[in-house]
Amino acid sequence: MGDEDIELLEATIVEVHTNRTSSNDTPYCALEIESGDWIFVWEGHWKDEIENNAAQYRGLNAEIYAKDKSDEGDDDPWYHLEAVVPQSPEKAGQFLERKIAKDQASA
Repeated sequence: MGDEDIELLEATIVEVHTNRTSSNDTPYCALEIESGDWIFVWEGHWKDEIENNAAQYRGLNAEIYAKDKSDEGDDDPWYHLEAVVPQSPEKAGQFLERKIAKDQASA
């Protein structure tokens, strides 16, 4: 498998693929960036956040932190998401406000 270091991908998210299921029946979603690469998002906070707010991720210019899971010499890279940080301070503020509201609602 690929290197386990977290990489920074500065990219625009062109599509959000939601409510997917892998060949071994694991639910996931994926962010597709302008290069055509997919960043896979498995269970947990990021999957819920992205699926619940997919429209806000489409077209988002972001810093995407991900682990490269490509095989050595693979021409079709694929990644596992670690975090998404919007480039726009305004968008970053909106995302942070949503996170705080969710945390307060669940407290």
